[in-house]
Amino acid sequence: MALQRLWQHFCALVPCLLFSVLVRNLVVARDPTPACSALDGNESCAAVLGHDAADMVGLLQRRVQDSREALRPAIDSTAAAAGGAAEIVLDMLVMADIGHPREYSNGSYLTGPFPMGYGKVEGSFSLYDGIGNYITQQGARPKHVLIAGDVSYGGGTKKVLDALTASFRKCSDGSLPDSVIFPGIGNHDVSYLGCTSTPQLLNLEHPKTCFYGGETVGIFASSHQMSYTSWVDNWMQAFTGLSGSKVILPPRTTTGTCKTTGGNAGGAECKFPFTHLLEEYNGCITSIGYSEPWCYTGGSDWGYCSTTCTPEISSWTAPTRYNLDLNPSSSVYIIVGLIAGAEITYWNGDTPPESVPVGGPSGAQAECKFLSDSLNHGKSLGKTVFIYATHWFQEGCTDWSLIQQIDIWLYGHDHNMWQAPLAMGTVVQEQRYFPAAMLLGNGGYDDGQYKYVSFVHLTEEIVEGRSKVNLKVFDTCKSITKCPSTDNPNFAQCWHECQDYPDGYNNRKAVPNTNFGFTYDAPQSAQGASEHSLNFPAKLRLKTKWVALGECASHAMSVRVDRYGSYRSTGASSLVDPHASILGDRVANLSLAVSSSSSNTSSNTSSNIGSNNTGSSGNSPTPECLVPVEDESKAVVFYFYDVNDTSARLTVDTFSRAPVVQDGKVLLQRYGFYDLYLNQPTEPHTRPSGMGRCRPQDGYLMSFASALAEGKNMVLGIDFVDGVLQVLEDGNTKIDADIVRA
Repeated sequence: MALQRLWQHFCALVPCLLFSVLVRNLVVARDPTPACSALDGNESCAAVLGHDAADMVGLLQRRVQDSREALRPAIDSTAAAAGGAAEIVLDMLVMADIGHPREYSNGSYLTGPFPMGYGKVEGSFSLYDGIGNYITQQGARPKHVLIAGDVSYGGGTKKVLDALTASFRKCSDGSLPDSVIFPGIGNHDVSYLGCTSTPQLLNLEHPKTCFYGGETVGIFASSHQMSYTSWVDNWMQAFTGLSGSKVILPPRTTTGTCKTTGGNAGGAECKFPFTHLLEEYNGCITSIGYSEPWCYTGGSDWGYCSTTCTPEISSWTAPTRYNLDLNPSSSVYIIVGLIAGAEITYWNGDTPPESVPVGGPSGAQAECKFLSDSLNHGKSLGKTVFIYATHWFQEGCTDWSLIQQIDIWLYGHDHNMWQAPLAMGTVVQEQRYFPAAMLLGNGGYDDGQYKYVSFVHLTEEIVEGRSKVNLKVFDTCKSITKCPSTDNPNFAQCWHECQDYPDGYNNRKAVPNTNFGFTYDAPQSAQGASEHSLNFPAKLRLKTKWVALGECASHAMSVRVDRYGSYRSTGASSLVDPHASILGDRVANLSLAVSSSSSNTSSNTSSNIGSNNTGSSGNSPTPECLVPVEDESKAVVFYFYDVNDTSARLTVDTFSRAPVVQDGKVLLQRYGFYDLYLNQPTEPHTRPSGMGRCRPQDGYLMSFASALAEGKNMVLGIDFVDGVLQVLEDGNTKIDADIVRA
C-alpha cells in the first residue's frame, strides 16, 4: 500500500518537473543570460525572467516543494514497513528571537540603525551558519521552520522579512524556502523598537500607541508607517505558506455575551466601543486601580469582564493567530498564539479584535477563545498532541481548563534557555498535569543572558501506536567571552565572540546540548488515549483529618529571599535549579521563621486556613503548609499527576497551580505554573526574569502501600506533626488515606 502511494505521488510530481524544465529552456533560448534555478527566490528570478515569469517559477517552486512533502511520508512509511524502523511524520526546526546572517554585517539597514545594530553580533550570524552546518554538512533534512516571535526585529517591514526568507533559503541550500517557514508575532514584529512604554512617551501625540513598522519619532518612539492591512500583507507575501494548506484558521465555536461581574453595573453587558481617559476602546481593558479587565456598560456604570468577554470575532487570521497541521499522518497540532511580550498593547488604532494581543483590550479573552476554538478543531481532526507557540509566557489566557489541555508550550522573548521537564527526560501524556514548558529565546539577537545560541530540532516518530515527539537542542555559538558581560541585567551581553570549528560552516557547527531537550510520549490516536484512575479533583483525608492549606505554624524553614522579596526553598535539593552552575544563583541563604497564630491541630480553624494566598500571574506566593482541619468544607482540592501504581504527586487546585513540595520535613505549596523565576542570580549579570519556577518533578512523590484508587488507601511515610503535614524519618509508617472526589 505504501509503495502504491509512493508511485501515485511520483506520477503527480513528474508533469510539474517537466513543465519547470520547459519554462527554463524557453527562457535560456530567448536570453543566453543564466536563468534562475528552481531554488532561487522570486527576486533573483525577476531579474532574469521578468516578474510575470518569475511568479510562474515561484508557483512551480511551491508545487515542487509540496510534492516533496507529499512524497516524504510515503517514503518514510515504505522504509518503516521494510525495515521495521519508526515512522518519522514531523521534522521541523524551532527557534525564537533571531537576527540576520553575516552577509549583512556591513552596517546595512538590517544591522545599522538602532536597535538593529544589536543583531550585528557573532551569535546572530552563528544561528544561520549552524543551520547551514546541520543541513549541508551533517545531512539533516528538516521540512519546516517555526519561529516563536521576534523574526529579525523589523516591525513587519517588507525588506526585513524578505531578507530573512532569502537567508534561510541560502543557508539551507534551498531546502527551506519561504513556503515552509511559519512565524509567530513578537513585540519587535509589531514595531522594530519593540513596543516599549517609556520611549513611546516621546511621541506626544500618541504616547500609548505602538505603530507597525520601523518609522520613528527621533530614534526611540514609533510613529505611523503602515496600516494593519499593509502590515499583514507583508507577512503573507514574505511567508507564502501562511496562505497554504498547512495553515488552518479554526472555525469559531465559542460564543457568549459580554456579561460583567462586580463593579456597579449589576451584571449588565459591556458596551463597545467606550471611552476612558480620552481613549476609545473596543474591548475590556486593565488599568491602574482595577484588579481585572473591565468595561463600561453605559454611562459611568462599569463591571469586570468574564473570560469570554470580547467584541464579536467572526474569524481568526494569520499571522497573528493560526494553527498548523503539517502532516495529516502526524498526531501533532500546532497552535500559534498572540502573547507578544509588548509593554504597549494598543497597536496602530486599526487592529481588529482577532489580532489584539494579550494585554490589549480584551486580548486575554480573545486568546482564550482562540485556544478553545483551536483545541476543538484539532480534536475534530483526531490530533492528540497540542503544541502552543507564543512569543512570551506571562499574562496569557488564565482559563486552566484550556491551559491544561496544552501538551507542550514553546516560547521566547527572554534571551535565555529553560525548560520545565527533566533534561533529556520523557513526559508521558497520561501522567502529566502541567504543559511541558520550554523557553527558547536564545536565537542570537540582542543582549543575551546565556552563553549559547541555539535552535530546537523537533521531530515526531510513530512507535507501536505511540507518538514520540522529540525536542533536541543544538548550539550554534558558545560564547568565549564572559557571559553575560555586565552586572546590569538590562544590558547583559553574550554571543559577541564564539568558539570556532574550522571544519564547520563559516567556522560554526550545530552541537548537541545535553542540558536541554526532552521527549513527549502520547497516544497516536484519540482511540488509544487513556487517563489514569485519579484524573479528577479530589480532597484528601488522612486518618480522621481533612487536608487544607494554612499557615506553617512556628516551623522554621530554610528559605532564601531574593531582592524582589520572593521566597524560594533550599530545604530540598530537588528545588535547586539543575542549571544553576550555568545560569548562576546569587541569593542570600537564611533561616526564616514563618509565624502562625496557633499550632494546635484540633483548633486550627482560623480564617487563614483554606485561603488562596498564591497571588496573581508572575507573583510569588507566601509558602502555605498542608494542615489538618475537621471541617470538610475547608479542605483544599488537589489533582494527582505522575500517577503510577503505588505513587503520585499532588498539585493544589488554585490559580497558581502549585505542586506540593517538601521543605525539610514540611510539605507545602509554594510556586505555581504562572510564577516566574525572579531570583537575582549569583553571577550579578544574569537577567532576573523570564525563567519559569514550576518544575512538576519538584513535587513530592507520595508513596502508597498498595495500588492507588479512589476511596480508601494507605499512605507511607507522612503524618501530621505539630500542626503541619510532615515527612517522617520512618518511611514505612502507614496511615489511612481517603481520596474523595471533590
